[in-house]
Amino acid sequence: MIPLKLKPNPQKSIARPLFRLGFFSSSLALLLCFSCLPGRVLAQTKNLPSNPALALFNEGKYEAAAARGLSDLLVQPWNHELRLVVADSLQNIGKIDEAKIQLETLKGTPLAKEASARLLVLQKPQPAAAPLVKSAVPPAAAVVAPVVRVAEPAQAVTSGPLLTPPQIVAPSPPQIAAPSLSVAPLPSSSAPILTATQSVATPAGALIPLAPFQYIPAPGARLKDQAEQPKRSPEQQRIVDLSLAGDYQAAGTAGLALQAKENLDDELKLTFANSLAWSGRLPEATQTYQGLTTGAFAKEANIGMANIDRWLGYDHRAAKTYRSVLDTDPGNPDALQGLKLASRELSPRTTVSFGGSNDSSDLVTRALTANHRWRDSTGANVMEVETSGFRGQLPTIVSDQKDATFRYKALEHAYKPSFEISTIGNALYGGVGVSLGERPILVEAGVVNWGRLTANPNALSAQLSATHLGLQAAQGLPFGKLVGRVDHYGVSDGNSVLTTSVRLSPSWRPLGSKIKPLLGMETRDVKFNTVNYWSPAQGYGSVYAGLLGEWGSDDWNFYTSGQVGTRLYGEAGNSWSWTAGGKRWITDDLALSLNLWGLSNQRDSLPYRANTYSVQLEKLWK
Repeated sequence: MIPLKLKPNPQKSIARPLFRLGFFSSSLALLLCFSCLPGRVLAQTKNLPSNPALALFNEGKYEAAAARGLSDLLVQPWNHELRLVVADSLQNIGKIDEAKIQLETLKGTPLAKEASARLLVLQKPQPAAAPLVKSAVPPAAAVVAPVVRVAEPAQAVTSGPLLTPPQIVAPSPPQIAAPSLSVAPLPSSSAPILTATQSVATPAGALIPLAPFQYIPAPGARLKDQAEQPKRSPEQQRIVDLSLAGDYQAAGTAGLALQAKENLDDELKLTFANSLAWSGRLPEATQTYQGLTTGAFAKEANIGMANIDRWLGYDHRAAKTYRSVLDTDPGNPDALQGLKLASRELSPRTTVSFGGSNDSSDLVTRALTANHRWRDSTGANVMEVETSGFRGQLPTIVSDQKDATFRYKALEHAYKPSFEISTIGNALYGGVGVSLGERPILVEAGVVNWGRLTANPNALSAQLSATHLGLQAAQGLPFGKLVGRVDHYGVSDGNSVLTTSVRLSPSWRPLGSKIKPLLGMETRDVKFNTVNYWSPAQGYGSVYAGLLGEWGSDDWNFYTSGQVGTRLYGEAGNSWSWTAGGKRWITDDLALSLNLWGLSNQRDSLPYRANTYSVQLEKLWK
């Protein structure tokens, strides 16, 4: 790494403004520009085909046009012209109520006047079998949507204990796992470096790794429509209505309850299976899909199960299922799109990352990392090699460090073992992780580079290491998902550090499916206080609440969050934090990611602030 010419200035006051104008304004500008990337302008730079739903409509294939249009609207909710075509198609096949839903969705858009006029017509008695005049809406760019999809998982971090990602918990709503070899450590550090992962920070500074972005379809979306709806009982129709309204949690629950009492038709089973999948209840969704794999909806069910495999990191399994669908239906858009995403994840990749941090104690850090990840021929064994350079600076000390790391994870083994080894000069660090039981409980153990983990030049200069033991478990509850974690570090200076974290993600979504509440608690306790890293003499306990929003599709995602916290015990006080970032695939094999984070809390009985940034460029090799 090229040394940075950063001169210490002992005359600086600790109370100086935290955010340097140049860094903060440029980072904010980058973020604003990046958030605009997913818009229509960039979409138009690609040679996308014309709208297939409109083409089907013009051919008089109204049922197929409605089904394809609803599928495309999953990733194009802003495409008002396409929604108008869908409404016309639904009306032509006699689905007046569903056509009304689509037209009502256009209120407040540039096509609101046209939609209102058509709604007035639909209020009147409709003559039977009187098709509408073909829509004159111009073609729009079409993005094919699979049953459900998520953006690509984050890469592994550059340092810290080897942590295996949380796995699915049966039979309750699970924690969707990223297939990366390791994730950002939850324990707080003085100024963490976000070098290659997307994370949400709690007000105390602990990082919450984000699961892969999961695209939730717009209300009213249907995967497959039939010209004639079967006659349904009020209980059965309620499941359909809940799904159309976007209340997937309730639709899935109602479907499971009704299925235990009576036989349901396959279309209704597919409806609530999708609702289960879209609300994160993957074991129940998989079981329901499995009952449909020999019927009329076999293709949809197989694609649904392949999507679930992909979310869990089993892209090698998902790719096989997508290909089996394409063997019988070569043009299936959902299977084609799913195979594209799975193949992207299975491809070897090289990532170059640069990140840094500043805090109110005049700590400045910078890190440059190069990582290469690949899989064996089965796709089930993942390997990484990585090298990085790190610099930490305080007014009285500057420390540099370079390392080299190898990681391995066996996805198909019963315990999903992971392994990591790092070398820094003559020092050697490493760790292992395994999954125990069906829940599962994640266990990590090893020896970590404590100076790098805490991002503190004093600890780096002292060449501190620490033995580490970590436990993590997830539990699905009727009202949300609960994740707990405990980490113990035996530092080589004789200190011991114990951190705990409990986080609840409620299933309640008062602001819509893309914005979810967060509730949590975190603690940090030490044997003694030292200036070499954050070690609160009286301990630190905080509770917090916040909101996390995620948006995106196949080629981009954006997230932002805000949390506020208050004292539970010890040296904690009132606190807040924010996070924003995302990822954009510029081409099919080149992606750019940006992550920003800031916090304000209390440490060592003094006000404390910090901010970090990271930028990653990712290249796939096909």
